[in-house]
Amino acid sequence: MIKIIPYEKKYMTPMFNLILETIKKYNKSDFTKAGYNYYTHFYDITRNRNHLEESIQSNDICYVAIDGNKVVGVVRGSKGYCSNLFVDSRYHGK
Repeated sequence: MIKIIPYEKKYMTPMFNLILETIKKYNKSDFTKAGYNYYTHFYDITRNRNHLEESIQSNDICYVAIDGNKVVGVVRGSKGYCSNLFVDSRYHGK
């Protein structure tokens, strides 16, 4: 059963891995080469953990969708603004 819950730090790595994998698989054509390189570096938790932690703390809203212990979606933002909305492709429409 899929649940949408407030973000907890234990979900940080799988959350950003989902974002990075989605960008690489589905969003590459949405960016210039420089933009693609910027975002794939920015969301790479192995290279950018400290900045990503700061980024989460600056969001008023951060929820993850989980199926068991697996992160299958994420929404982040602030009041009136959605900065990220990513869903594992196997969970689209569910």
